[in-house]
Amino acid sequence: MNGDWIRLQNLEKLFSELLKDRPSLRKDEEDVLSLMEKLPKEEVLTMLTNSDSLVAFRCSCLLSDILTKGLYAILTEQREGLIGSEEMFKLRLESLFSSFAFLDLFVTVEPVFLYRLCRFYARVLDNMGRLLQEYSVTDSSPVSVVVLRLERLIWRQRDMLLFPHGETTTSVPYAFTAYLVLCRKWISFLTLLHSPYHSTHSLLNVPDFVRYANTHPVFYVRQRSWELLLELQKRHVEFSRVILEEACREENLPSLTTLFSEQDSGTLQMSSYFGYQADSVPSIPTKQMFLRYYILGLVSSLSDLSWNEALLHSTHLYFVERVDFILKQITFFLASWYAPPKSHSLEYYLVMLFTEQDDLMCMLFTKVLKLCRQSLNSEEQQHKKIPKLSLNIHPMVFCWLYQIDFDEYVLLDLINSSETEFLTFFVKYLNAILYTEPEDFLGNILEGDSGRFTSLLEKLSSVLERLQDKNLIPFCCEPLIRKMRQVLRHILPIASTRDKKQRSEFSDKVSPS
Repeated sequence: MNGDWIRLQNLEKLFSELLKDRPSLRKDEEDVLSLMEKLPKEEVLTMLTNSDSLVAFRCSCLLSDILTKGLYAILTEQREGLIGSEEMFKLRLESLFSSFAFLDLFVTVEPVFLYRLCRFYARVLDNMGRLLQEYSVTDSSPVSVVVLRLERLIWRQRDMLLFPHGETTTSVPYAFTAYLVLCRKWISFLTLLHSPYHSTHSLLNVPDFVRYANTHPVFYVRQRSWELLLELQKRHVEFSRVILEEACREENLPSLTTLFSEQDSGTLQMSSYFGYQADSVPSIPTKQMFLRYYILGLVSSLSDLSWNEALLHSTHLYFVERVDFILKQITFFLASWYAPPKSHSLEYYLVMLFTEQDDLMCMLFTKVLKLCRQSLNSEEQQHKKIPKLSLNIHPMVFCWLYQIDFDEYVLLDLINSSETEFLTFFVKYLNAILYTEPEDFLGNILEGDSGRFTSLLEKLSSVLERLQDKNLIPFCCEPLIRKMRQVLRHILPIASTRDKKQRSEFSDKVSPS
């Protein structure tokens, strides 16, 4: 075992020059491609398949750093004009990635090694994604070349099958989950870095992924499947219909009841390099995480389908009814997790489910708002005959505001957060209020909430103004302040009249006869 650590340390010493923050660009024996030729492939395979998980993990991180720093060195050479032509740039990239061609995902049959290779390539995508984001170029050609070489390295010019070795491997949950994560990171990598580039190896097995997402006995597999489907949907809106068709099948619905059963739902066997044994019965947080992605998948697909004229079809009414039915069923399920309020509303339970994860909650709010905007213009609604989902964005937002006690500083933190898209949603929500009659907007919220909401907007506007005057806000918030004050002018007269009427009625009730 000590010999493995010694070999690993020798490998680290061999690439120590390359692994510095600013690697050497000399054209001698320390050239990046010359170093790659010294990569001991057999030793690397031995370390990656090592029974000592720490050795395998450290080796995987080292290889990822080597590949990333090698790419950085070649990109730096290209930027500084040290590479003669674009063809030479392509050849150097080809040589770099071919050094790792022996780590072939599609010839591996051992589940543990498959798992480790998937984790390795997922780590490579993360590292290279960050590198390419920092590598600012006016011409996208270098980035597209890198993406193409990466695709050839990971997918070997083959279709991205459901899994390289069929049912025998998909039945190994930890390996299958790692592959799902790798697929999601690849789609995200393409979308984030080079959206004009279209992969020739698209996922053609979306119905199978939806089936796994709905019915697989291991909840981690379900969650990762839905995460992948959401990434696919961002890039290929046509997948929305397939997702809805498969997710709304009658035979898939009984699998939801396993969310609340205590029966054994499968064992992950191993979920990390460190041999962590997951509980055979998943915890409530595990089930909640799956359910969040499941609901997001349904609502996002329905939202995209509703606003795409090319995909709108006579079966759309069926999708709305089925999604509505599923969400109502989930309402009854969630009552066993959360203390029921006075009114058992779907909006309340969804807020309770999503409130622990701001990024997913903002995503849900945005998709529900997109669905609700269709009903703002009744004439257009009647003309297009677009059915409505029973979800309403206003009760949902106000349920959440209750959870944060209408605290303007919570909104301020979310507005400044780079981890959520709350600012984008908030502006769209304010616009939706402006395009809604004040009476209709106030009719969707509980009595007394209008005063708290207007007070919240006034306080938030004042806080943003003070921060902007002191240059303590990272963006120009003047348009947002104007928007909030437009909303105040829009609803305040009706809200004030409504509050006076409520106070008058209350006074009449308590006054002595």
